[in-house]
Amino acid sequence: MAAGERDCLLGYTALLPRGQLQTGVRGMDMHHLFVRDAHRGSGLGCALINAAITHCKNLRCQGITVGTHPENADAAAFYERHGFIHRDGSNPRFLMTLDQPPT
Repeated sequence: MAAGERDCLLGYTALLPRGQLQTGVRGMDMHHLFVRDAHRGSGLGCALINAAITHCKNLRCQGITVGTHPENADAAAFYERHGFIHRDGSNPRFLMTLDQPPT
């Protein structure tokens, strides 16, 4: 680690709640998942996804969605490797269903 890197942000994820009022189904959108280039492949992205899944399950969410830029094949493959399923649409969107009963 270079001098000054000890205190810098290595990665983050940002979650935004979503829901269906008519059914009471809760979910989250993983609006951002970012890992610095130098730390990609270190397991940090996987750890962030796992933390997001745990957080969503604690909130009794039934799913997590995430989108990617249409030309970002690496991100799409990353999400699919971690259990997200590609959804049809004009922009790449992925869904992970969490086994949570409706509230």
